[in-house]
Amino acid sequence: MSTSQGPTSGISEEAKRKLAASLGGNVAGASAASAQEEPQDDGAVRDFFAEVARILEATTGIEREEIGERSRLDEDLNVDSLSKVDTAVRLEERFGVRIEEADILQASTVGDLVELVEGKGETS
Repeated sequence: MSTSQGPTSGISEEAKRKLAASLGGNVAGASAASAQEEPQDDGAVRDFFAEVARILEATTGIEREEIGERSRLDEDLNVDSLSKVDTAVRLEERFGVRIEEADILQASTVGDLVELVEGKGETS
C-alpha cells in the first residue's frame, strides 16, 4: 500500500480546509495550490484584508462590514495594546508569520496590519 507524501500530508484536515479556503479552493486542490508559488496580486491583497478584518471582528466584536482599511485601531475599533498583541498572535497563527511586538504596537490602522502581514509573507 502506497501513501502519498505531499506538502500537506502531515497537516490536520481542519488546517487543510483553512488553507484551501484561504487559497480559494477545496481540500483536494490544497496540495497542488500550495505547491505552486504564484506572485501576489490585488486579489491576494483583498484576501489579506478580509482575513485581517475577520480576525479583528473576533478580537473586537465589531462587525466585519464596519471595518475598513482606514479604520483606526485605537479610535475607531477600540483596540488597546493587549488587544493588539492578541491580534498579532492570531495573525501569526493564520498566516504563519512572526510579528514583532514593536511592529504590532506601532500599527495604527487596519491597512497597517495588512501591510505588516504582507511584508512578513514576502520575506518568509
